[in-house]
Amino acid sequence: MSQLIYESNKKLKKICQRNDCYHRIFSLPITRFILAFNLMSPTQITFLDFFIGLFGIVLLFIGHEWSFVIGTIFLQLFEIFDCIDGEVARYLIYKRQLKRTITETRVVEFIQDIIHPILQPLIYLGFGYGLFFNYHQPSILILSYLAAIGTSVDTYINTIREKLIGSSRISNVSRSYNEMKAKSEKLLRFFPFGKIIVEIMTFIAPIPGVIAILNFAAILDLFFFPNMQTTFLFGFPINFKILCLIFYAFLQQLLWIMNAKQSIIYLQKK
Repeated sequence: MSQLIYESNKKLKKICQRNDCYHRIFSLPITRFILAFNLMSPTQITFLDFFIGLFGIVLLFIGHEWSFVIGTIFLQLFEIFDCIDGEVARYLIYKRQLKRTITETRVVEFIQDIIHPILQPLIYLGFGYGLFFNYHQPSILILSYLAAIGTSVDTYINTIREKLIGSSRISNVSRSYNEMKAKSEKLLRFFPFGKIIVEIMTFIAPIPGVIAILNFAAILDLFFFPNMQTTFLFGFPINFKILCLIFYAFLQQLLWIMNAKQSIIYLQKK
């Protein structure tokens, strides 16, 4: 049964959204459409989101030139619907204050906390296996394992820290990242383009940014390295996708180490 959504986009954005990722630019019109026609509950959207993400990862494992592009597009959709389930739940709570909806929101958050630690490392593994299928370089698999393990350890550190603090995932899961960003801004304040560097790293380090970069790399390779071609550096194949994998293999190690250090500092203060 459809219902009229009287709120303007500005009002709906204030009710539903958090300012945490660029995917929310695309999520709001879909949220409005779902609410207007009462198409799905927040829990149903979450399960749909999981299968969208899983399908995208399967396409990465295939390792074809276009499967990388389409797979990362589906992962972009995964991030959009990851925003939509929470937006729908927040609007229903605002509009009706139903206990059932509040309970369902908690269920959605619980399911997301299961889904994300599963899918995030699989993104790197799928990307790595797809590339390995083409170039048969064991070092590519090692890079994908490093990136996958790094993101899993980083997620686990967040979980343990918030458990010890006794706070909710919603309000405090990004605590250490915000503190690391603040420290980086102070460190790079007097460097040329220091603030821009911090903003770029803030975008490309979280999973939404990772997916965007991988998607961009897959599209670039269509033009510069068609048919999964590469150039070679010391006998190692190089294209934009492989460069991204190398970058994230090392970045994820740096992130979890910094996250662990910042979390220890915070726990000592507490």
